[in-house]
Amino acid sequence: MALPKAMRFVIVLLAIIYSLEHQGYRTSLNVFIQKLMGTKASGSHAIEKRVASLDSSEYVFQAVLNLSDLEHLRAILSSNTFITLDESNALVTNIKATTELLDADLVLELHIPVSSISSNGIDVFRETLRRFSFPYIVNQTLNVTGVNMTTVCYPNSTGALQCQCEDQFVWSCDQCKTYGVCGNLTTHTCGCINGLPSDGGLCEPITSIPPCPLPYVDADLVLELHIPVSSISSNGIDVFRETLRRFSFPYIVNQTLNVTGVNMTTVCYPNSTGALQCQCEDQFVWSCDQCKTYGVCGNLTTHTCGCINGLPSDGGLCEPITSIPPCPLPYVDADLVLELHIPVSSISSNGIDVFRETLRRFSFPYIVNQTLNVTGVNMTTVCYPNSTGALQCQCEDQFVWSCDQCKTYGVCGNLTTHTCGCINGLPSDGGLCEPITSIPPCPLPYVDADLVLELHIPVSSISSNGFDVFRETLRRFSFPYIVNQTLNVTGVNMTTVDADLVLELHIPVSSISSNGIDVFRETLRRFSFPYIVNQTLNVTGVNMTTVCYPNSTGALQCQCEDQFVWSCDQCKNYGVCGNLTTHTCGCINGLPSDGGLCEPITSIPPCPLPYVDADLVLELHIPVSSISLNGIDVFRETLRRFSFPYIVNQTLNVTGVNMTTVCYPNSTGALQCQCEDQFVWSCDQCKNYGVCVDADLVLELHIPVSSISSNGIDVFRETLRRFSFPYIVNQTLNLSFAMNLDYKPAYNNLSNPVYQDVNAAIQKQSKMHIPTLKSARLTRFRSGSTVVDYSITATAFEESQIEALKLGIFKKLAESYRMIFDSPTSITFAPPFWGSRVILNCGPIPTYLNFNGSWTAEWRRDGELILEDSLHIFAKNGTLTVKQFYLTDNGSYECRLTERHLFRQKSDTFFSYKDTPLVRVSPVKQRVKCEVGKRVSLTCSVNSPYEVEFKDVDGSDKGGGEITHMHEIEKCPTSMEKFTCQLVNSSEFKNEIRLEFPTGAFICVDESEFGVGNPGDRAEGACDSTEVGKRIAECHGNGTWKVVEEQCILKEIQELLDQSASLTNNSLAAFLKQLRNVTLRFKEKVVESSPNINAIVKIFNNVATSSLNILITETEMKDILFTADVLTADESRQQWDFLNTKSTVKSSVAKRNVRKANTASSLFLQSLETITSNINSNSFDIVTPSILLNKTTFTDNFSGDFNSSVEIDIPEANGGNKSITVITFSSMDNVLPARDEVNSTLNVINGKVVLVQSVGTVNNISFAFDIINNTLGNPQCVFWNFSLFDGLGGWDDEGCNLTFNVNNTVTCTCNHLTSFSILMSPSVPDFPLLDYITYIGVGISMASLVICLIIEAVIWRKIRKSTTSYLRHVSIVNIALSLLIANIWFIIAAAISDAEVKNQPACTAATFFIHFFYLALFFWMLASALLLLYRTVSVFGGDLSKRSLLAIGFCLGYGAPLIIAIITIAVTAPANTYIRETGVCWLNWNQSMALLAFVIPALIIVVINLGILFLVLYKMLRRRAVVDAAQAAERNALVVIARTLAFLTPFFGLTWGLGVGTMTDPHNIGIHVAFAFFNSLQGFFILLFGTLLDKKVRTEIALMSQTSRSGTRSTSGGTSSSNGLGIFRNWRRGRDGYNVSSNESGASHSFINT
Repeated sequence: MALPKAMRFVIVLLAIIYSLEHQGYRTSLNVFIQKLMGTKASGSHAIEKRVASLDSSEYVFQAVLNLSDLEHLRAILSSNTFITLDESNALVTNIKATTELLDADLVLELHIPVSSISSNGIDVFRETLRRFSFPYIVNQTLNVTGVNMTTVCYPNSTGALQCQCEDQFVWSCDQCKTYGVCGNLTTHTCGCINGLPSDGGLCEPITSIPPCPLPYVDADLVLELHIPVSSISSNGIDVFRETLRRFSFPYIVNQTLNVTGVNMTTVCYPNSTGALQCQCEDQFVWSCDQCKTYGVCGNLTTHTCGCINGLPSDGGLCEPITSIPPCPLPYVDADLVLELHIPVSSISSNGIDVFRETLRRFSFPYIVNQTLNVTGVNMTTVCYPNSTGALQCQCEDQFVWSCDQCKTYGVCGNLTTHTCGCINGLPSDGGLCEPITSIPPCPLPYVDADLVLELHIPVSSISSNGFDVFRETLRRFSFPYIVNQTLNVTGVNMTTVDADLVLELHIPVSSISSNGIDVFRETLRRFSFPYIVNQTLNVTGVNMTTVCYPNSTGALQCQCEDQFVWSCDQCKNYGVCGNLTTHTCGCINGLPSDGGLCEPITSIPPCPLPYVDADLVLELHIPVSSISLNGIDVFRETLRRFSFPYIVNQTLNVTGVNMTTVCYPNSTGALQCQCEDQFVWSCDQCKNYGVCVDADLVLELHIPVSSISSNGIDVFRETLRRFSFPYIVNQTLNLSFAMNLDYKPAYNNLSNPVYQDVNAAIQKQSKMHIPTLKSARLTRFRSGSTVVDYSITATAFEESQIEALKLGIFKKLAESYRMIFDSPTSITFAPPFWGSRVILNCGPIPTYLNFNGSWTAEWRRDGELILEDSLHIFAKNGTLTVKQFYLTDNGSYECRLTERHLFRQKSDTFFSYKDTPLVRVSPVKQRVKCEVGKRVSLTCSVNSPYEVEFKDVDGSDKGGGEITHMHEIEKCPTSMEKFTCQLVNSSEFKNEIRLEFPTGAFICVDESEFGVGNPGDRAEGACDSTEVGKRIAECHGNGTWKVVEEQCILKEIQELLDQSASLTNNSLAAFLKQLRNVTLRFKEKVVESSPNINAIVKIFNNVATSSLNILITETEMKDILFTADVLTADESRQQWDFLNTKSTVKSSVAKRNVRKANTASSLFLQSLETITSNINSNSFDIVTPSILLNKTTFTDNFSGDFNSSVEIDIPEANGGNKSITVITFSSMDNVLPARDEVNSTLNVINGKVVLVQSVGTVNNISFAFDIINNTLGNPQCVFWNFSLFDGLGGWDDEGCNLTFNVNNTVTCTCNHLTSFSILMSPSVPDFPLLDYITYIGVGISMASLVICLIIEAVIWRKIRKSTTSYLRHVSIVNIALSLLIANIWFIIAAAISDAEVKNQPACTAATFFIHFFYLALFFWMLASALLLLYRTVSVFGGDLSKRSLLAIGFCLGYGAPLIIAIITIAVTAPANTYIRETGVCWLNWNQSMALLAFVIPALIIVVINLGILFLVLYKMLRRRAVVDAAQAAERNALVVIARTLAFLTPFFGLTWGLGVGTMTDPHNIGIHVAFAFFNSLQGFFILLFGTLLDKKVRTEIALMSQTSRSGTRSTSGGTSSSNGLGIFRNWRRGRDGYNVSSNESGASHSFINT
């Protein structure tokens, strides 16, 4: 029945709409429908007029009514003469006739809730309309002629709206397209769309809707054109491209066929060998498979190849580059060979050793960037000139030359058991030394060796026939003479007789073992001299000087024995085959023909060393998979930015590095080797290996024989011969400019207006400024704003013409478009010192840009936008000020100024700071024994290229490097003298030498560094040249200076430490990367130096401080952990022990609650904790050699296994999505000492250290550790407590329990406790005494409050007679009641907080009631204080009634707290920041600071009450002057003050003022103890001072006690002394407070004793 009734109301509404027509409104009927359906109206809708035609009498109205519009509708209708509403809300009671007949169409929208209509509701509605009989007569002047239901909208299964047309109605084509079709298309259009049109449109009759145009179909047609090569000119393809480019698209073939565009994709043509090459056009490439199958004939693109050797048989053609995935790069382990050419004159004698040691100390893999790692470096070959200037190439350890190279170039050193390690020259084929394991041994040839022996016999010791005797002796020898099994002497020839006898022994190589020479040496060494041959011949000594033997090639090498060398001439004539000594050579290639032998080294002058420029070739082999696409470019840029000469050490300089060759795999996996700029391959290599770029152009001329004379070819040859080459046909210059427009591919369309305007400007300006112009061509538009590439072809160009052309094009296009002007000048830069101020100016701006100064300035560094911060300031004129220029500011700069056009200016060089002058002096501070005339050496040095001088010192030099001044002591004794060494012409950089000149005897004497001193004296010394700081030494009793304090820090680390104090978002990432690189590069110096470790820890602390406002990314965290990995290395343990021991000596061992870390180890761990808490929300893993980080998210519980040695389990986490970060340290035991809370150092860290950070509430957490040393017992579960030992920190087991100890695995469970002082403290101090004070005090208070309320209830009738007494006891009762309920809820909250299973709603409820009742306590204390003030000074100027005072008290006592508590939970609860995340049921502090909603009102009330207390004391002391002298006991003002304070303090809540201390110093345990003690016992003090010591209360209790004993109410009998309560009646009679008047109506009523 509801729907028919609704339809009747709809018809009636036609009359209402008529009355609204002239008001221009539209309204809705859904209010009536909803009322009929029993639903609530949704609100009012705007009313708007919808007129079909301005010149027609037909009107279309749309009505949208809601029930809530009824009063508005009533008001409208009441002012209308057409229709009215009566008081019974009947809609139509009177309709008046009109004088004009209108034919109106009324559009009705019915809004029916889906939930209130049955599944067939719409069908019922249709049927109801269908059954209506039309015309329907409303009255004599209003007829409804018909109703058409056109549109039904309803939600689909996803909740979105669908609007369906009724039969014979459809949607228009535009609406079908705009909202999307949800049903089948009809032959005309659609009948259902996804949404209701916002313009109010509805379905329309199908007969009035034109059919929708058929959809456009985009078809691709592939055309293949086969053109004979002989019939096309050399530029035929270019002509074809240009023809296609000039076509105007779309090209209309007929009415139904349009060509929208043509893409030329592939061009195939024969190469010089006749084979087919298929080249892709611009923006098209071949697929990877085709590149691999047919082979690449051109350069690779960044995607794939653009040219293949053949046409695919499957008909495939080039495809758009955007649709072809890049070809997978094969994994290639690339070896890169590097050659370093180093001038010999610039390298010290040990330069190569220094280089080897430098390589050895490198830590591999060495990370160049994220995609390029150097996995290792092998130094294989060292080539250097010998004394003759020839080149020798020596193999490094475990490397040798091949046998062929040894034979070809000759051996210059001893043979190894395999082959040779040194050859005379560098192989021309580029070969280098190879691993000894891969080289087969060389075959040894048979060699007959001659040994020359010289015997030196004194003439005086030999007879006249001595030589004859010697000859005869040799003659009688029987040869071969067997020396041993491997050495035979086949014969001896005596050749020359002199005083010295030279013997040559020729021994066949085949008959001597490998150690034969050594045996011979040993035999000679064991001879005892003089050796008596006979009575007339003695051998006084034998010197073995020279050993000659064949090398692997059969040539002879002659090696000198120890202490013997060849002369320089022989080294030069025969060539050196071994290493040079400091004098000359020890091995030559041959035996001198003059019979010369090796001579004593002492008699040979050293050979002059020639100047040699040595080139070192380095090969780097880099896996392709580990390098990014621009990796080679990054490497080039890195080399380009190096500053040469690069000083390796004082004697070795690298003068330059040339990158010559880059080899990389092409798409087929074959290797291509590309020369760098200014380098090419030799012709032979081009021929042997094939050119990978086709540089030759082959021209075929087809000339008919009939048209050429018999000598035509000869004429052609002669013509070509006479040509002068190179012959410049023309020159083509490729140029570009940028437009400040968003790039659109459509710009490349010839018909596009932008294309046409730009092309016209190029053509016109080229003709105007280039006299020899051949052609000007717009090549393309590309992205980068919008970059226009164009080319100019002319016979010749001049620079001025090109500049004029650029300017002309710019000015022309600037008239219509926003342009980008690239300044021809560069940004100027004066390199500053590190950390100095730099100002970069942008400009000048050309006047024709018409800038008016309202531009927007933007600066970039290396393409990255520079954000304005505290160090980077942008001025209005476009100037960038870098307040402190650091390493992270190095880079290439660009400025942009934007108004209509964009002015862009770039730096042409890489901006970097210059090295800060490091002025070093020696000595620094020294005591020199005073002796007149004694000279003291003072040295000062500075790094290159600066010069220094001693200021105001006569006769001192100035210069670079190091200067020395000798200071002469003129008199003794003399005072301290200071010498200042400063930079020449600058006093900004200087250092000071301080000398003291004592007299007397001294124990310690060290004139070079620390001077003289006696035990206990201290002196300062300088650091190493690469360090800053000083060393402090102390004189010991044994006469030596011992360094007791090392303050030397690497210069690089000191610079990073200084910069870390001012980190910003701009610099943090680059800073952390630099910190990592410096730490890894100087790892050995870092781990061996406690000052360096301490400095890096301070850097970490500064990073942690800055990261409070900056989120740490994965890359930044990786840099941090790799740096931390170095600090925790085993090599650093000794330095950490020193830092920890040093800190321990300076601190007491008392346990203090101090959060600040006072040691490097604690600060290191605390910094990592802080940094970890600021990691961004992404999940990732980081692995270093000794640190593992895992960051992940979890919901309800978490379990993880880390590094197979630590397991973490969180069984329950109160739901919600949380993140957890776990860092596992393998070597943190090197950093943190094993001291516990009793300062025991007998413990050992027997497991890995784990750092856990969680975002969200985590109450219980379980750890399972693998034991490192299973021989140790008594495991403990501990955490690092930063508060122990005055902030030194130590291991604490509080809150952590050992759960299991099974199978070398220890399981620990940790949780947390709460305390009373948490009420007003942002944090919970870890101190068990607070818990005991809290719970015992609260228990006593609750019992006392219950007793207080019982007593008040018993004596209530007796104390309510006086208004003041009544109001006072009302306050006491409400204070006691509020405090009792608050304490009960506090106990409940503590139980919830300590529960294993957390109940979030219960915790929230407990927090709310604690907050409310504690606030009620404070506001009732305020009411009590105001009552006292009112009764004391009558501040309100007259008496208020009891009822008024009660109303004020209750509104203040309960109303204000309720408002504050409700607002607090309403504001913070939706964001889950009402209670704390730690599981403690109390107001949040860290996120929302909801705790202030309790602290601020409480402390304000305490301050007000304290002021009232002082005022009351003042009034009382003034009135004591009129008090009767009989009260002598009260004459002392201090007694009155003390008594008043004792009585009023618990009622005024003054002890809660200690909460200020807990807020400002939350870690001070003393304040927490005092706060907990006084405030937990507040209930007891209320009972004592407010009830038991109240005179009236005691009196009434005594009377009631007496009455109960005597059975009568009479008080005349007195009291019995045995009555237990009678003592209250007599105790302190007459002195029970501070009564100043007994008149109840007076202005000075007692507050306590009334």
